[in-house]
Amino acid sequence: MVNMNIRLGPTDLRLIVSVPRSGSTLLMSLLSQSAEIGVTSRNVLMGNMERRADRTVKRSFEPDYRIFTDATHPVYEEGIKRNKKLIVSKEEYGNDRFTGNEDLNECNYQIIPKDSLFPVVNPIFLIRKPVDVFNSWVTLGWNNLPSFILSYITIIEMMEKAESLIELNVITYDELVNSTEDTLKRICRVWQVEFTPEMLTIPKPFHKNYIFSTEEERNIYTKPNLPAVFGTVGSADRVFNSSYSADAITSVQEREIREAGLIELYEQYSTKGLSL
Repeated sequence: MVNMNIRLGPTDLRLIVSVPRSGSTLLMSLLSQSAEIGVTSRNVLMGNMERRADRTVKRSFEPDYRIFTDATHPVYEEGIKRNKKLIVSKEEYGNDRFTGNEDLNECNYQIIPKDSLFPVVNPIFLIRKPVDVFNSWVTLGWNNLPSFILSYITIIEMMEKAESLIELNVITYDELVNSTEDTLKRICRVWQVEFTPEMLTIPKPFHKNYIFSTEEERNIYTKPNLPAVFGTVGSADRVFNSSYSADAITSVQEREIREAGLIELYEQYSTKGLSL
């Protein structure tokens, strides 16, 4: 393994860490409008992922940590070509704890493999009210509540670790959509890049400026029939608060989310803010 250095080359790495359906694709698209930021996605989650030919067949899972170790990784090479100061990678947990096994799956893997890397990549965590997130999961057919609870608890545990190692940086979905300019300016200050008004607009197509590490990842974002998972940001020409009917989940599921302590955990960490 290549030594993990503070810099992998002319372009530094930063992370957005999130649970799916928390606004991370919207944030990616806005940040991609920056002349200094090259935005990429799910390098750790998807780099080693087996192609799924049949959803009834279990597949293995192993995180891909090359983005932390390989200065010749395609996203760095493309970032250098585009003269980017930072590579910002959206890294998130999955929605299927059966991809992998009980001990290691896409809902509970370590996104940052070493404690020493937390100050190097200076992650910003994007979180959303847990009931709203699972509402969105259900609208997409992601109905497995235990997988959701595991993903949400895992990101909380990652924030707990980050808080013990560095100054914790957290933004909420509500801040992103209701105070977009202020939130983006604060992110830029944390990562020491310039805010520009172009960052308030969603590019068309929304993935126009993305740096894709693999063809499979490119195909997910650019297929002709846009997946429902990207439907909101893909059809929007401005930032707005996307809400979901409370009827999408049952009262029993909402109670289980509350009993798992997720609402209290969200309230605890949603006030942490950004270190400026």
